[in-house]
Amino acid sequence: MTPASAFVKKAVTSSSAVTVSASKPLRPLVSARAVPPSICSAARTSGAPTASVYVPGLLQTRAYSTALQKANEVPLEPTEIERLVDIRMKRQEILTRPKPPRLWAILDESVIRRVVGSPQAMKEQLDRLLEANESPHTTLQVLPFSKGAHAAALGSFVIIGGTEPALDVVYVDFHTGSLFLEKDEELDRYRLAFEYLRAQALDMEASSALIHRARKEL
Repeated sequence: MTPASAFVKKAVTSSSAVTVSASKPLRPLVSARAVPPSICSAARTSGAPTASVYVPGLLQTRAYSTALQKANEVPLEPTEIERLVDIRMKRQEILTRPKPPRLWAILDESVIRRVVGSPQAMKEQLDRLLEANESPHTTLQVLPFSKGAHAAALGSFVIIGGTEPALDVVYVDFHTGSLFLEKDEELDRYRLAFEYLRAQALDMEASSALIHRARKEL
């Protein structure tokens, strides 16, 4: 398994972490300054209203993504919702390239428990996660409630890995925008946070088992 340092990492204040390593640019996630060989993301959910995090976009089903867009606090026209969902689905094609990126996702248990859309739509989403965890290019872990507080509790982030560590960038997503961090001390802090999340989360087999249980309870 590829070391986490080789991936781009993303962590969120709520529920999941994802890592993707790629040999091609991951537009439009990053600027053209570098071609990221990997992506890692982590996410968790807390009680704060701005800390709600869902399944990472690269792993969302169309129905799940559509339900998220419909839940936007600013109502969107049906045509705009469809356009945004189409864009998200298009981005997912990066995972089906001849040489797909390496994806590492760490999801907080709240992500697989929160019903987005209908129960049937959520079942399909959980099936998508289970399918992804069978891919040789994807590692999916779940951070259970029993672990309590964890390293992604203070906010979400994505570490976009360059062809060398000096090109790494941290992407922090906000409700009204985003921010890129490039200082060494900032990168080191987020890398360490992702490593802690990896260590606290369930392994792939146990994570799939928990997702299966959550699906049966729907």
